[in-house]
Amino acid sequence: MKKPATRLAEPETRSTDTRERILLAAEDLLRKHGLAKTTALPTSTSLQSPSEKSIMDVGLPAALLEVMAEFQKTAAGGRALTPVKYMRIINGIPELVIEDESPLPAEEDIATFSHTVTSLSLGSAKVVTHNLVATMASSGSAIA
Repeated sequence: MKKPATRLAEPETRSTDTRERILLAAEDLLRKHGLAKTTALPTSTSLQSPSEKSIMDVGLPAALLEVMAEFQKTAAGGRALTPVKYMRIINGIPELVIEDESPLPAEEDIATFSHTVTSLSLGSAKVVTHNLVATMASSGSAIA
């Protein structure tokens, strides 16, 4: 009898280049906004601009705010972080997108943050992900 293979399949190769990963995550938000103009979004998706709804008023998870504050103190060199794009995804469907057609911040000023929470039981599963793009360039509505 032949022994079953015990070696796991090689994982899909993905870029480990931090710059590329940051830009890909941020560009995903831009694509969502562009698609909303040409494709019907799910009725449960709310698309708003930052001038219509402040990203800091969407109920960001405390853990996400803590990571952003720590980043601001250490990696950002004390420069203020200003959220410019945001998306909350529930079970793979965007629920809230705060985005406009402004370009991404310059590479030296961009920072992205993500927070995912999963609940799982025999009868249900739920995955909630918060994606946020911030700029370290000077702007008006920085995090506290």
